[in-house]
Amino acid sequence: MDTSQLEPDCSHNNPIKVTFYSSIIDEACSVKLVQRIATKTFDAIHRSLVFESWLKKRKVVVKIWEISRTSAGEQTLEIYENEKKALQVLSGSGFTPAVLFDGYYPQHAYHPEARILITEWRQGERLRTCWPKMSPDQKGMVREQLLQFFLLAMERGIFHDDLRHLRNTLRDAEANQLTILDFEMVGVRWALVFHYQWPPDEST
Repeated sequence: MDTSQLEPDCSHNNPIKVTFYSSIIDEACSVKLVQRIATKTFDAIHRSLVFESWLKKRKVVVKIWEISRTSAGEQTLEIYENEKKALQVLSGSGFTPAVLFDGYYPQHAYHPEARILITEWRQGERLRTCWPKMSPDQKGMVREQLLQFFLLAMERGIFHDDLRHLRNTLRDAEANQLTILDFEMVGVRWALVFHYQWPPDEST
């Protein structure tokens, strides 16, 4: 996969459009922001961004939402820690592992960066605060790894549905959804949820 042309297009630290190079269609693709949403739960307001993209004439909707530092957010991370341990046990069983907050399992390029982000979250410092402290090289690495993973996810078609039901839905294509918890995207700490609007194409 050629990642040399991965390039973020952002303004005022908000992801408006991201352009990346897709190796399976041999052309640049764009992810465009189409909607901003604020959802109120019992203990917090969760803000999300909705993006749209196209891959091989297939529509992809990407929902990126912020994880709040509340009891609900803490519980979510605890759930994912337990699911990560379960996936480690299942790694040799033939399942395609889902994506957790510490990276694409078992090995993926942004794994160390994501661990750093989780450490910062646990220390209580929001990454929109950490972002100005990062060096240009660190910022570039985070952006590139996010775009690289975005492309990998669309090419491979990795699915699971709800945060609380990961073990039961590792290969649930009907859910058409992929969640990544707590990742840095151009200066804001978000969780990424990929909603696929088509069945996986086994030929690609």
